[in-house]
Amino acid sequence: MIRENKDALEYFYTLLDQAEAVLCDDLMMEKTPFSEYDVKFPEREERKDEKSESISDCHKCPLWQNRRENTYFNPQKAKVVFILSKLETADSVFSNQSEALFEKEMNVLSLSRSNRAVIPLINCPVAAFDGRYASMCKRFLKERIEALDPTLIVIMGSECARFLTQMNVPFENMRASVRSFRFLSRKTFITYSPQELIGDRMLRRPVFEDLKKIKESLS
Repeated sequence: MIRENKDALEYFYTLLDQAEAVLCDDLMMEKTPFSEYDVKFPEREERKDEKSESISDCHKCPLWQNRRENTYFNPQKAKVVFILSKLETADSVFSNQSEALFEKEMNVLSLSRSNRAVIPLINCPVAAFDGRYASMCKRFLKERIEALDPTLIVIMGSECARFLTQMNVPFENMRASVRSFRFLSRKTFITYSPQELIGDRMLRRPVFEDLKKIKESLS
């Protein structure tokens, strides 16, 4: 495509020379200087924010109309990536309440912000999880994980886990399958999301058990 554009531009400039000769009544181009053109295109520079630009430029579904920049801090590289099904607010993966709970979980793991990233599967605000939108966003999820290059992935929430694992089993069975399941060739844990934990206090014990397993894996 670049070569075709280059040839077309060079031909266009040659036509301009010929047009100038006609205007000057110099059909034989004896007085009009002849030039050879060699068009050079600047090399495309790869930008560090190219992945985020690809998300911001996506218009595959109607959700883009409500898209905002995710305000939750994420580093350039991360030891652990946490995947949630969707944004909880218009511009963040967490509400204030669920973020406070998530930070408590990170204290249990002794995991600083510089060593972790939190990524929504669906990048734009949506009222409820929808597999159609998740399918459109899955490519971006994979790109971001590859860029972050984590050693460990934690899938949080039953909806997110069912979509990414494609397991048609109870969520408890998915949580127990961590020894065999790997996402993008990386060791992966599955646990409840902070939002699910807020809605059901009975989940505190299983979440604490999951956190212990994750911490053991990180040590």
